[in-house]
Amino acid sequence: MKHTDFGSSLKAGALVALLAFTTGCASTSEIQQANATAESALQAAQQAQRTAEEALRKAEAAQRCCDDNTKKIDRAFERAQQK
Repeated sequence: MKHTDFGSSLKAGALVALLAFTTGCASTSEIQQANATAESALQAAQQAQRTAEEALRKAEAAQRCCDDNTKKIDRAFERAQQK
């Protein structure tokens, strides 16, 4: 999924540049601006991906902790029932 997001951003930037070249109306500064916009979008996507991956790691750790606590409570309840 990570590579798809980055690839899409790069493809969008390349498409913008290609369209600018083929129309013949775009100036060099407009092409540079389009490339800068595409690069900015790519960087934002990369940061969002890193943030999402970190959130996933934390959520998985929290779930493991919750599962462990549930098991402890279940064992304690079973011991109490046996007495």
